[in-house]
Amino acid sequence: MISVSNWFFWALLSAVFAALTAIFAKVGLQGVDSDLATLVRTFVIMAVLIVFVHVTSHFEGEERVVRRFQVVPYNIPRRCAATYYPETNVLVSVRSVADRSNQPASKSVRITLMPSASQHVEVTGR
Repeated sequence: MISVSNWFFWALLSAVFAALTAIFAKVGLQGVDSDLATLVRTFVIMAVLIVFVHVTSHFEGEERVVRRFQVVPYNIPRRCAATYYPETNVLVSVRSVADRSNQPASKSVRITLMPSASQHVEVTGR
């Protein structure tokens, strides 16, 4: 699982993106309006940043997994995740229900994220 203890992974990733930004700033965009060049670089970096993860929910010792879920940045509080309802139904345990209505309690589900294997990213420190 990705954690603070494997800071080297994050430092390396940060250095790679800083290098890509510098390269895209210097290469192949001569004679182009600077605003357009910034827009092009932004889209290229965003394409590189698309991440797929496995999402695992945890409820009373039970783990449920959604594989290859796409992560996109969004303005929500730190350490929170928002998902679409149908795609993540599998994460809600059948035992996690509201007290009186017996409806699935999916408003708050504890999860962890792991990089998908297809990304060839090895992360240690479980």
